[in-house]
Amino acid sequence: MTMKNAIITIVALAGILAPASARAQLLIEEGKVNLTVDPGQTIVNSLLVHNTSAEAFHVKVYWQDFKYKEPYDGKKDFLPSGSAPDSMAGWITFSPQEFDLPAYSKQKVTYTLKVPGEVKGGHYGVLFFEKGSLEKDKRTGVRVVTRVGCLFFTEARDRNKGGKIEALSLQGAALTGVFRNAGDVIVLAQGIYYIMDKEGMVIDRGELSRFYLPPAAKADFKLELPENLASGKYTLVLTFDLEEGDTLVKEVDLEKTDQNTIRLLQERD
Repeated sequence: MTMKNAIITIVALAGILAPASARAQLLIEEGKVNLTVDPGQTIVNSLLVHNTSAEAFHVKVYWQDFKYKEPYDGKKDFLPSGSAPDSMAGWITFSPQEFDLPAYSKQKVTYTLKVPGEVKGGHYGVLFFEKGSLEKDKRTGVRVVTRVGCLFFTEARDRNKGGKIEALSLQGAALTGVFRNAGDVIVLAQGIYYIMDKEGMVIDRGELSRFYLPPAAKADFKLELPENLASGKYTLVLTFDLEEGDTLVKEVDLEKTDQNTIRLLQERD
């Protein structure tokens, strides 16, 4: 399932996961909102919240900031509203902020985004919908709180989106490197590779790690080269898909010597 279509469910239970039935009661139709904005623009839209259970409950709506954290594999820290440098908390309002949700019903929550007169790069946050149960978990005696969130990715139209593949080196039969976010917005980068022999035939291919990188952040990657690589020269092509049609490509010329060692000959962007 892609992040774009995912529904993000977070259960706060003093470190204990709530039962699956509790998590399934409160759902939103959109797990992520992507917005490209101009200075001074106003955007009005809405989200649909569903109660999929036979139990009526009360819902609170609130905003928090978030940031991806090392090793940038998708895990996040959630922060108080307005505390992150790239927060958009001061731009967004939403209504209603509390409501009752009858069994098997849905509720529209409208949000209004007022973009400042000057806007650069990316600004982010999450709109949470929280259901508090009056009942306590029979096993733990702890009251269960379930919340779901919709991530907001708001980026200026003149954003700078890009990356760099750096510090390539060989460690035995493995190629290591660093992917650096060289732009001013969060980059979601999925890496793939293939290796060609001197005749241009592809002899190996595979995937690299997926990264969720804030501006200026770096992530290490490692590629294990084939153990049965014959002596000769090869070209390794690294490609990172940055989404929305943006890609980053680097070619690396390698040589497997008769002494069973691998040399890095040349890099090309």
